[in-house]
Amino acid sequence: MKKIYLVLGIITLFLLVSSCSLNYGDKEKKFDKMPNFIFKEASLDRYEKNDLALKVNFKKLEIYDKEKIWAGEKIHFVQMGQNKDPKTKTKQKRIVESKGYAGLIKINEKKDKYFLGEKVFFEDVKEKLLISGKAFFWDKKTGLLYAPTDDIISIKKADELNIKGSGFVANTNSKEFEFSNSIEGEIKTEKPEEEAKKPQDANKKNEEGKGTKNE
Repeated sequence: MKKIYLVLGIITLFLLVSSCSLNYGDKEKKFDKMPNFIFKEASLDRYEKNDLALKVNFKKLEIYDKEKIWAGEKIHFVQMGQNKDPKTKTKQKRIVESKGYAGLIKINEKKDKYFLGEKVFFEDVKEKLLISGKAFFWDKKTGLLYAPTDDIISIKKADELNIKGSGFVANTNSKEFEFSNSIEGEIKTEKPEEEAKKPQDANKKNEEGKGTKNE
């Protein structure tokens, strides 16, 4: 078993798009009841203080009001964030923070259970983090995010991380994940030579300064 710690900011998208089902094959059963509402080829926008915060496009969306279940097909979503000037800290134009896609999405609000399937990917633009796979399940109450045991999940983070593996399980509370089965890829953990030398150079100067003072 291999465990790697990594900030999974992109997982917050499960919360933002928390509302949307259809034919899930062996993974999910079809609903016997008819939905209360059906929307096709539409989009939903959410605004915060007159600025676009979240944009969701979908081919089909079903709402089962009594069961508190939402289901969707071919969902694209983009989350916007406030860009700030690092020097003045003044707010600038909103930028894309994260985005993603799911061929199918189902949320059971009563049980706090989420399902995304048929090719899923999440991208945290700021963290340069990309997670993709065939399907994901998330239990909001326990904070567990996991994929079907044999499914291959791909995780990339800039030039630091590029791995694939099966048996993916993540804890969204402690911000860590692991692959219980096979895993392959590259992980860069070493620091650049210049950064590694800095502490040593600083220690040398301190020692030289002490020696001069004693003389």
